[in-house]
Amino acid sequence: MKTLLATTDFSENSKGGIRLSIYLAQLTDFKLRFIYVSPLIAKISKPPKKDKAVYDDLIEKLKQFVAEVYKEMKIAPFQEEDYVVIEGAKADSSLLHYCEEQEDISYICISTIGASGLGKFLGTIASHLISKSPIPILIAPANYQPQPINLLLYATDLKNYSDEIKQVVAFAKPLQAKVEALHLVSLQAQAPDEETIKMLQETVNYKVDFQIKEKDIVSPMIDHLKKQIALQKPSMLILFTDQHRSLFQKIFLSSLSEDLTFQPTIPMLIFNKYLE
Repeated sequence: MKTLLATTDFSENSKGGIRLSIYLAQLTDFKLRFIYVSPLIAKISKPPKKDKAVYDDLIEKLKQFVAEVYKEMKIAPFQEEDYVVIEGAKADSSLLHYCEEQEDISYICISTIGASGLGKFLGTIASHLISKSPIPILIAPANYQPQPINLLLYATDLKNYSDEIKQVVAFAKPLQAKVEALHLVSLQAQAPDEETIKMLQETVNYKVDFQIKEKDIVSPMIDHLKKQIALQKPSMLILFTDQHRSLFQKIFLSSLSEDLTFQPTIPMLIFNKYLE
């Protein structure tokens, strides 16, 4: 059974990620594991007696926090779910270290911070996880409320497409969601011909609609993507990233120099583009 690791820092902002995790578990067979990274405990793996009380209190606080979200969503908690508290000065590094030792974790879910600007967003734990994690990252707006997941918009640069689309479809199938692959191409570049598009569509045994949209070289890519999101109104945006200049970085960093802001209004799923 796949496990979805839902992170929280006990803040109201983190509830968006908890809600998305619970909702996805409702729609799939994902097992939920809720986790809090504490800077307070010396040895959380085998806490000494003097720390056990602190550990137990944090576990209880985590359970109560999640129970509050369930209550707000007006649904009963799942029978099989885990609660974990780990120690770490840096939440992102601690989470990644924990995941390295847990083979069953398929996705990590985290919230963005309220009405933050792009610079703050790229400096959050979420962005650090995106740049380092081999495990796909689900990002929920802080104010996320469950909505039907009908359409997944997969923005692709067509590099490594055959491997990427398999991961997209593996996520889409349990949700029975429609997948639309979006390729933004500059006016100077040559767009894929119909035969190539047909070949790409036949890569997987799942219906994938393909869209080629032209973009100008003046406007940041993020503007074109925001326009497509506004037009198509997808339930979720899917991107792939790596530590080099990926599509994700082109979208976000291209607008950074212009001091734009980008506050996600829909959930995002970020995959590692090239796994070692």
